[in-house]
Formats: sequence, structure tokens, C-alpha cells
Amino acid sequence: MLILGGVPEETKQDILKISGFSERSLPFKYLGMPIQTTRLKKQDSECLVENICARIHSYGARKFSYAGRLVLVKAVLSSMFVLPKGIIAKIEAVCRNFLWDNSTDYRRVPLVAWTTVCKPKEEGGLGIKDQELCNQAMVGRLVNWVAEKRNSIRHAGNTPTGCYEWLKGAGTIVQWFRAVWNDWVVPKHQFMGWLYAHGALRTNDELLMYGLDIDVNCYLCGQAAECMDHVFFGCRYSKQMINWLNQLTALILPDQHILEWCVDRQGSKLQKGVQAAVGMGAIYHIWHQRNCSKNDCVLMVPKRVAEQIVAEIRLRIRRRDENEMTIGDRDWLKNMKFL
Repeated sequence: MLILGGVPEETKQDILKISGFSERSLPFKYLGMPIQTTRLKKQDSECLVENICARIHSYGARKFSYAGRLVLVKAVLSSMFVLPKGIIAKIEAVCRNFLWDNSTDYRRVPLVAWTTVCKPKEEGGLGIKDQELCNQAMVGRLVNWVAEKRNSIRHAGNTPTGCYEWLKGAGTIVQWFRAVWNDWVVPKHQFMGWLYAHGALRTNDELLMYGLDIDVNCYLCGQAAECMDHVFFGCRYSKQMINWLNQLTALILPDQHILEWCVDRQGSKLQKGVQAAVGMGAIYHIWHQRNCSKNDCVLMVPKRVAEQIVAEIRLRIRRRDENEMTIGDRDWLKNMKFL
């Protein structure tokens, strides 16, 4: 298919005959989007929102974890190009709803603000790019505005990524990001650790603020009002699980301030990674058991939960190349009962 403009008719026919292509004229659709000489309008791009919604609805039939949904949202947003602001807002809304509720409809209050979600991981976000800034970066690269000024987009490398970083600016690094986003940590544990770091896990004391008529007692022990500090630090069930985890691994995981312990971990890169995996695994499974007790009235005994955490970490260790481990690392893993 060829689109020819300003070409004499005789030359045009020669080109079409030699190439064997057919002639088309603007506007036309390519991959579902209109290609035209004028700027795309909101109604021209509605089909893109519909296609994304249809794809997400097909995803929604499956029960993805938060970590799985995050991967899919990044895949959708990474394929964006220059679009009207209204369409960008709609696409972000669809992705936001899918991330938090596995649906394209707004049915649940987001646990963390979208502005925070769109920050880099080292700044406390999920590494999703702000699509409005991406739009500006792509437009800025195309027109190369303020090209001759120092600290301008041109000096940012004249690439969409460089332009985006320049427009976004530098943020504040959070201390816990290396503990949460560690390669040794199971992905769904990473996401739960991220929510925990933001204090975004909705306990009964917070749900009462929304006017819900609920039982305020802890779903794990039933002996005190449920709040973040109690669930992870004060609950008898959580303390028993952490105690079993320490016995099974020879680690000294505290029954309070788990995240701080993960941040302050010592040793080689592998040793720090495994310690972070234990801490994030403890956070994930305590909250998972809390939800199982709340929704299904099922609660696993603390020892079995600790054994499950250790089994998950041993599996990740077995999947690693032994050549990446030093003799000191292998000895440490044996002493910690992971080998």
C-alpha cells in the first residue's frame, strides 16, 4: 500500500506498476488507529480505549495477583504513543482500576495514590511511567523545543527516556526499596512489602473510618482491636509464626519492625537478598493468613506457614546458578538451614 502526494500522475502510475502496490489515500486505519494529516482528536482515539478494555476484560477472567496485574499494566502503558490528554486519562483510569480491582470499572478505592504509583521504585513507586509526561517527552523530542538552551530536553539525550527523566526531575530515594525490590524476593511478596512500606494495608481500624459496620477484633487472634501494629507486631499468631521462622532458619527475625530489619540486614549481596526474602515472605504470609481467616474462616497453624516461607526461599536458591555463590555464601546458607 502506498500513499503518494505531489507526484505527477504518470510517475505515480510507474511507481505503482513497478512496486505492485495499491494506492491509498489519507485518512486510513493502521493497527486500529486512524492515520491522518491532522492532529488526532479524542473521538478518533476512542477505539484504542475500547481495545484496551476488551483486552483487560479477557485478563479479568483470570485471578492475577497484584504483581501479575502490575506486569500487564506496564505492558499496556509502555506501548503508548502521542495521544490526546482525554484519552490518556481514560487509559490510565482503566489501568488503575485493573491494578487495584482486576476490573476496568471503578469499584474500589485505590490503596495508594496514582501519583505515588507512577514514581520510580527507588522513590517509593511501582515504576509505572506518568503517561502525560511521556506524551510531553515524545512531543518534545519530535519538535526538539528549547534545543539550544542548557539543561534543555536536547541535553537530556534527545530520546523519549531522557526527555521523560528530565521532565520528571529527581525525587527522594526511600531507604527500603532495595529490601522490597530484591531479586531474591518472590514478586507477589515484593508488592505486599511495598504496600506494607506505604502503610496501605486496610486493617479494621481504617475500615471503620469509612463508616463500615464491622467487627474490630483481629482476624488472627481475636484478642485485640486490629491495626497494622497489632497484626504484624503484637498479634500472638504473628509472633508464633516468626518464632517458628527463626527456629527453622537460625535467623534472628524480630517480632516487630520487620521492614527496618530487612533494610539493616548485613552480609554479602546474596545474604542480604535471602534475609530480605524471609522478611517480605513473613509480611506477605501474615497478611495472607489474615485475609484467609476473614474471607474463608480458614487459618493455617503458624509452624506450617513458616515452613512454607522457608520452602519458597529454598526453591529460589535451587533455581540459582551455583557458580554465582561464593564458598562463604554456601556456608552461610548451610548455617541458616537453607541448604
